Amino acid sequence: MKKLNTTKILLSAAVAASLSACGGSDSNSKSSANNAPTHNGNLSVTVSENDRASTINLLNGATDLDAGDALRVRDLTTTEADLSGVTENFFQITVTPSAYKDSLDSGETKEIVYTYSVSDGKQDTPRTLTIAIEGYDEAPVFSNLTRTFSEEAGSRTYNLLEGATDADGETLSVANFSQAETNIDGAATYANGSVTIDSSVFADDIKGGDTVTFVFNYEIADHNHSLPRTLTVNVTGVSTEPEPPTVNDTITATMSTADSQVMVDLVASPEIIDWNGDDVTADLSTLTPVGDAPAFNFALSSGNTLVVEPVAFYSRLAEAETKSFAYTYTVSDPGGLTAQATVSLSVTKDTVAAHNVMPNASFEDGTMAGWTQVPTQADGTEVENFAAVVTDAANAKQGTNYLQVTGDVKLSYDLTGLLEQGSSYYVELPARDKSWGNWYGSISEGLTLLTERFRFSDHGWNPGIYLSHTGTFTVDDRYIEPALKIESAGNLKLDDIRLVKYAFEQANNILSEQDSTFEDGSAGNWVLGGNSTISNTTVIDGDYSIYATGGGANDIVMPAGSIQNGKRYLLEFDIYSPDFAPDNHPTRAWILDSTAVDGSGNPINTNAEVFASTAEWRTIRFLDAATVRWSMIFDIDHTSHLDDWATRETMLRLETNIWGQGYTYAIDNVRLIEIP
Repeated sequence: MKKLNTTKILLSAAVAASLSACGGSDSNSKSSANNAPTHNGNLSVTVSENDRASTINLLNGATDLDAGDALRVRDLTTTEADLSGVTENFFQITVTPSAYKDSLDSGETKEIVYTYSVSDGKQDTPRTLTIAIEGYDEAPVFSNLTRTFSEEAGSRTYNLLEGATDADGETLSVANFSQAETNIDGAATYANGSVTIDSSVFADDIKGGDTVTFVFNYEIADHNHSLPRTLTVNVTGVSTEPEPPTVNDTITATMSTADSQVMVDLVASPEIIDWNGDDVTADLSTLTPVGDAPAFNFALSSGNTLVVEPVAFYSRLAEAETKSFAYTYTVSDPGGLTAQATVSLSVTKDTVAAHNVMPNASFEDGTMAGWTQVPTQADGTEVENFAAVVTDAANAKQGTNYLQVTGDVKLSYDLTGLLEQGSSYYVELPARDKSWGNWYGSISEGLTLLTERFRFSDHGWNPGIYLSHTGTFTVDDRYIEPALKIESAGNLKLDDIRLVKYAFEQANNILSEQDSTFEDGSAGNWVLGGNSTISNTTVIDGDYSIYATGGGANDIVMPAGSIQNGKRYLLEFDIYSPDFAPDNHPTRAWILDSTAVDGSGNPINTNAEVFASTAEWRTIRFLDAATVRWSMIFDIDHTSHLDDWATRETMLRLETNIWGQGYTYAIDNVRLIEIP
């Protein structure tokens, strides 16, 4: 017999002796008779080999009538040699059934029996623990196989066990192999778990457009199971005369606007087949919208793959609407023979909330889960610098909670796994009660900035509502473990933070391509300020940009219906300051009723709308680098009392050097799009 835990037993005895000694005299003449421990019977546990580890208390159900007597386990022994799945720890046994998976089969049980004594230090009561581990043999897992090849390939060999797995790690084999009666005689041979098809046997009997199908039935077996499987192989004929690709059907893809990028194979078979066996190529430059499908560029696409950012269709759909958008394109073979194919994208509009990739951005669970904070003081002990969730519906932007930042605090939120390579995102930081002081947002990788620091300021305009501050960025291969960083200088409230994917397509831009890029060398529909011109020397992108040498407003009027209630808009443009130095570089953007200006072009109030206290009609951003992408979110239903924006002719105004600074600026790629 194997005796275990000698050291532990001796230690328990020593501790017990010490405890007894501390309890007073052990004189037999003065102490009452000791009662032996009792229990409610021997212990038994039954588990399956697939169960998780579990722990058994060897003293469970054991009692002692003598007050103060501590119970312990003594003389724990077992005759079992294989204890690989058992761990002993004083009065506990932990059993890990999976340790015995390889040695147990279905219907088999491994039994481990322990004998031991329940002791109070004076008397022992025998007891046993029986652990029964029931075996279970996992069946092989697989699906049927379908394969296709061209007759000109000559022959192909297929492993009949391809993709089959066994959770028990058993060796799998092929059993009861047979061919369908319709298979061509002599074309297929079976050996050692593989089947080979030689198309030369029947090549003279098929032509382009023909398909010969082979079906093989067999079973995949482990030692205890034998389950049926089918391999279907389609051999396509090849034309000897050159033929263009054949388009059999429309290629389709289904998505929702909050989905990740969708990859669509534009030459997928069987929708598109070349009967000469040639490789087919899709010409992305020929992609043409059908009907009311928007003329998107699908800029991430390459080769034969159409890469779709579903969010680009957001503004094209009503709430919860599903709609299909079709595009035609040209496919060709190496000989230059072409055909026209069609791809149809079925898109469903998701809710605004579904687009926000940050799990805890409104603090409605009452916690800062996912967020970390660090006081900016060197010693880190200043208790007046902190961030905390506050429940106060009257001061929350959404729901009942918001984040109160007090003092100079750095906040961080780990974005690992939340961002998609190649996609663009806006981060929206609605803040309230922050006045005359800069604060910052950025996306960082450790201590390395991945974006510029978005430098925000309300600068005295504190209307008692949440104002949205925004930065945009595009994810590249530097984004491995990115984090959102917020650096506050002073107090503010934060709520309803959003990190949302967007996709720019010129077809969605409220401004025309010329009014966005100035590439014909003119200002287009812009009315430039007195210090601004269209320049071909100080340029951000392309051949021309707006160039401003002083202050002033650059305005463009947009027709009624451009801005509508119930929608949110993102304004962004590139801005470059040739004489940039770390200093005050304030720029400002406005969106307002075009009639809401006086004779000098200064904004005024209309229809009893008090802009300075109730409307987010402007955003101020400071440059924190020589070239940045400036952005602003216009959330009219949150910040405006007007409910008739669709009837109003609106004006977009861009201003530089708003407090009389003398810096020079170039502005380009002005974009105004609807966003979730």
